Amino acid sequence: MLNPSKNVKALLGTLSAILCLECATQITPGEYFIYNHTPSIPTGIYLELPKDRLETGDIVGFDPPEEIHILAIEKGWIPENATMMKEIGATEGQSYERTDNNAFYANGSYIGQVIEQDSAGDKMPVIPQGKHIVPKGHILLISRNPYAFDGRYFGTIPKESIRFRAVRIFPFWTE
Repeated sequence: MLNPSKNVKALLGTLSAILCLECATQITPGEYFIYNHTPSIPTGIYLELPKDRLETGDIVGFDPPEEIHILAIEKGWIPENATMMKEIGATEGQSYERTDNNAFYANGSYIGQVIEQDSAGDKMPVIPQGKHIVPKGHILLISRNPYAFDGRYFGTIPKESIRFRAVRIFPFWTE
């Protein structure tokens, strides 16, 4: 069971440490810290890290392909200037699959169902059914949230679209 007073103390301690770090190094607030409140990835404060090595399971910030970005903005899923963040589900040479009953797998692990219509009843873009291999220079991005807009709908993206790798340094227990 979570102890609320410990959570408050932990939050205050973490925020104090971040403030001290920012003051000591003259980092502009928000430059290396990202607040995620969306259900696409676990909520909390993330530290932005270099994208020098990317592995399955890493959380990354990325620039989606233009048509995907436009769709997400038009649907109101993200603000125009937002950085999208997702988990890497598969890297080049690894597999992903959409089955005939719309189950979605990355590297043999069940991720969730592919939903063919959004909450407004509009048709969603979806990857073709069948087993696929992530091509060279690409990655597949996923979310554990069943309603997230991820690789189930837009497939793989070029690795150069990745802006940074992120590590959650302070969780918010809203999940």
